[in-house]
Amino acid sequence: MAVRKKLQRREVKHDTFVEFVYRASDYLLRHVQQVFIIVGVVVVAGGAGYLYSRMRQSRDEEAARLLAPAQIAAQRGQYKEAIPAYERVLREHDGTRSAGEAAIALGNAYFHVGRTDDALKTFQRYLNDHQDEDELLTISAMAGMAACGEQQGKYLDAAKRYQQTAEQFATSFIAPRLLIDAGRCYDAAGQKAQAKQMYDKVVTAYKTSRYVREAKVALAAL
Repeated sequence: MAVRKKLQRREVKHDTFVEFVYRASDYLLRHVQQVFIIVGVVVVAGGAGYLYSRMRQSRDEEAARLLAPAQIAAQRGQYKEAIPAYERVLREHDGTRSAGEAAIALGNAYFHVGRTDDALKTFQRYLNDHQDEDELLTISAMAGMAACGEQQGKYLDAAKRYQQTAEQFATSFIAPRLLIDAGRCYDAAGQKAQAKQMYDKVVTAYKTSRYVREAKVALAAL
């Protein structure tokens, strides 16, 4: 019964994770062929350094070529078809930037096909191995872990994760959205005072955000 209630809640409220990963995936899709151009630009003087740089660039470009069709499939909602390609990038090209991008996309794909535990592990893998590489993808991983907790009915844990991400990246465009999601999960966990605090913060700290109206509606419903 708890799952049914949560799914109904998601039908009427926008899913941060889907929105954020969609934007991240769109970013990757548009940049996947050029994102590795800078790799190898700064070449260490001497044959060994140059060779290492060229080898790394080659690995990155190969990984990017594998990633591109998978991203297209995911954009079309063909997550099951995309999963093997993402897994291959992670397996064969660990240590490349594409591996980090593949981890986010794979977590997203797992989430959409109902493999929540695998999604959670994959997002955590990104944070373990690639956290400092890209702010957008780091927020995606953190929001993804929160969404997995929410999907599993762990509302208090999910609320704290959403809140932590919003506070850590307070200047991001997605911060007010994350606060609303934190409020929703606090409410589902029975902590209405905390939920109100999240919604109030959206209204007062992000006055020009498009999420202010949604926060006010949520406040009225408490």
